[in-house]
Amino acid sequence: MCKRVFVIIMAILCLGSMVFAAGESEAAEADGTWMPEKPIKIIVPWSAGGGTDILGRSLAQQAEKHLGVPVVVENVEGAMGAIGAQRVKSAKADGYELLLMSGFVSWIGLVQDYPVSVEDFTPIMNLNRDPAAFAVDYDSDIMDLNDLRDYCLANPGEFSVSHSGDGGTWHIAGVSLADGLGVDMNFVPFNGTAPGVAAVMGGKIDGVSGGAAEFVSQALGNEIRVLAVLSEDTFEPLPNVPTAHEMGFDLEFYTTRGLVAPEGLDPAKAKVLADGFTKAMQEPELIATMEKIGLGIYVLPPDEYGTFLKNLVGTAKRSLEKVGML
Repeated sequence: MCKRVFVIIMAILCLGSMVFAAGESEAAEADGTWMPEKPIKIIVPWSAGGGTDILGRSLAQQAEKHLGVPVVVENVEGAMGAIGAQRVKSAKADGYELLLMSGFVSWIGLVQDYPVSVEDFTPIMNLNRDPAAFAVDYDSDIMDLNDLRDYCLANPGEFSVSHSGDGGTWHIAGVSLADGLGVDMNFVPFNGTAPGVAAVMGGKIDGVSGGAAEFVSQALGNEIRVLAVLSEDTFEPLPNVPTAHEMGFDLEFYTTRGLVAPEGLDPAKAKVLADGFTKAMQEPELIATMEKIGLGIYVLPPDEYGTFLKNLVGTAKRSLEKVGML
């Protein structure tokens, strides 16, 4: 008899939960607020274990409590992120499949046969940005950006600069720096930033354009000298390195990651998603994860994120035109 009563009570509780959930859903519909009703999938277009993947998984874990549904990550890698991006581009614009997109998608189609662009997506929010930086060998006679400018003006096109690939983020950053200084440099592609740093330390290349976070260990070890960080604020791991602004040059450049949905997503749905994921970005566990892997948090809502991406395109176009890639 006790067992039967227990079963009846549990059935009543379950029915009550269903009615309550239905009531919440109906209330949401009544006041015009959409809320997710099934799992949300975040497509990470890179392999598991990298910075973008770690960010995506931490974000998904924290977002569930704010969006009320499971949030899962799927890695769809290949073709510089294009395969995963195409997957989301072709998905239904209903808010249940999102892409964790790198900022270079804003311009890479200008220089490569890249099958997607930012116009194929609805901006949800920017999540992070990490500044570019410029470095030389520690024993170089060039001590700051003014020295670099003077040398390049006296020796047009002779100063060689390594970067991680033609048309990529750090190539554009280096060209933007040269453009801001009003000089010409000789840009040399390497298979990643690390080999370019090694070439600078080995005396084969004069300077390197890359991510500030990628220079920390060698800079602290007095193997390279970081001349400037291309950011609005001081880069905390290298507090003694000036920003380009502090040196008198109006220069900023970042690599970024953000969430986008297929083109055509209802703006009201985009706002609900942005609100939930913004709350997730404020969770202490996620902040600690970002600090651990060296990713800077930089949250922007849908409209501001869209403008941010357009500005990236403008900067990239000017740089690509300068080096004759457009």
